[in-house]
Amino acid sequence: MNVLPLGFLSQLDPPILEYPYFEIGLTEVPTGLTVSQCELLWDETSLYSLVSAQGVQNWYQAESDTTIYESLRTNNGNLTTNQMNAITDWLPRFRDFIVNKLAKEELSLPMEPYDLGSTIFMGLGAGGGVLALLGVLLLALSRRK
Repeated sequence: MNVLPLGFLSQLDPPILEYPYFEIGLTEVPTGLTVSQCELLWDETSLYSLVSAQGVQNWYQAESDTTIYESLRTNNGNLTTNQMNAITDWLPRFRDFIVNKLAKEELSLPMEPYDLGSTIFMGLGAGGGVLALLGVLLLALSRRK
């Protein structure tokens, strides 16, 4: 058995070596997920899994006192509170960090998508500001005649 203590993304070139890792089991605190819980969490047909569109949406909406939280907990093999906390802490970090790095590589982008979006927004905002200033200046000059 080949064990990759820093997850399989450590095998990329360049490697991704920091937390959060791609694998949910490599969290700051061990999740203690069982094989049957993992099978449920990775069931593409389940509304409660981490790999279906509706399931991921449910996970992002999960809060400790909501019906969604309880549904996710019970439909994934009676996850413990610690397991639920580990998953809900890992998921947004995974989205914001790992998915960004993988999208950059997969789509051959010049920078990570969040950074690219910010750069485009700033560029368009600056360009729009310059055009607005130029328009006001031309309007003022045209009224002077």
